[in-house]
Amino acid sequence: MKSTSAKDAVLSQIQKEHLRPIPRIYFQVARIILWSIIGSILFVAIFFGLFLLNDATDLFRLGRYSTDSIIPSLFPSLFWSTLFLSFIFIGVFSFRKTTTGYRYTILWNFIIFPGIVLLGIGVFRFLGVGPLMHTYLAENIPFLSDTVYKMSSWNEPENGRIAGTIQSLDGGNILLRNLDGKTWKIHIATASHWELVKIEIGEKVRIFGKMKSGDSFEADHIFPWFGQGGKKRLFQFFE
Repeated sequence: MKSTSAKDAVLSQIQKEHLRPIPRIYFQVARIILWSIIGSILFVAIFFGLFLLNDATDLFRLGRYSTDSIIPSLFPSLFWSTLFLSFIFIGVFSFRKTTTGYRYTILWNFIIFPGIVLLGIGVFRFLGVGPLMHTYLAENIPFLSDTVYKMSSWNEPENGRIAGTIQSLDGGNILLRNLDGKTWKIHIATASHWELVKIEIGEKVRIFGKMKSGDSFEADHIFPWFGQGGKKRLFQFFE
C-alpha cells in the first residue's frame, strides 16, 4: 500500500511540474559527440608524440656531434612533450567519462588510452606519415619555424651551419640552394652523414662544417631536414 502511495505521489509531482522524459536521441548524440572529441584528441596526441620522437632523436644525434647544439635543439622536444602529455591527460579524463572508460579504474584508463596512442605512433611512424606532417608544419607555420625550430640559425655558414635543397651532384661535391636562395658548392667527400639522409637532388639537408670562401663550404656532417627527411614518402618500405 505504501509503495502504491509513493508511486502515485511521484506521478502526481511529475504531472504537476510538467516533466517530460529526455528523448533517447539526446543521449545517442551526446555519446557520438564525446567519442568524436576523444578520437580527435587521440589523433592529435599521436601526431604530437610523433613530433616529439622525431625531435628527441634529432637532439640525440645533434648532441653527439656538437654539444653547442644541445640547448637550441632542446626546446622543440620540451615544446612537443608538454603538448603530448597535456593531450594524454585530457584524453584519459575524457575517456573516463564514457560508459566504457568508467568501468575501469583510473589506473587502467592511464594504461588503455596512452597504450592506444603509443600503438598509433608506431603505425604512423612505420607508414612515414609522421615525418611528412612534421616537415610540412615546421616549414609552413611561422611560430614553429621561427620560434620553436629557429630555422634561420641554419643559415649561418660563417658559424659552421648551412641548410638548403640539393640542386645537383658532382662526385664529392653538391650544389646547395640555401634558405636565402643562394647557391653554394658543398664539399662532402669526407663528410659523415646520418643514415636517414639521402644525398640526392631535391633532398633538403642541414650541414655542419666550415665556410671556405664566399660560396664554398666544407661539410663535416650532414643531417636530414626537420622531421627526419622532407622527402620521405608514404609506404616507402614497399619500394
